[in-house]
Amino acid sequence: MEKKMENLNKLLTAAAGKLDKSAALITELDLDKKNNRERIAEALANIFQIQHQIYELKPELKPDYLKRDASPAERKSGAIS
Repeated sequence: MEKKMENLNKLLTAAAGKLDKSAALITELDLDKKNNRERIAEALANIFQIQHQIYELKPELKPDYLKRDASPAERKSGAIS
């Protein structure tokens, strides 16, 4: 089950990245920008809710930049030592 949880987290992370890129493209195109960006934001929020559940069960899967001991600068840069 641990491997499945890790695989799900990877898939969700990849999906979130693609949705983020899609939102950027919608901004460039004439495709009902406001409503479509809201739809993407809702989808991203749902992904993040699922990932939060994963991180509660498997904290080792939580990215470093989301860990509480990180300073705001480290979270922004994604660099944690």
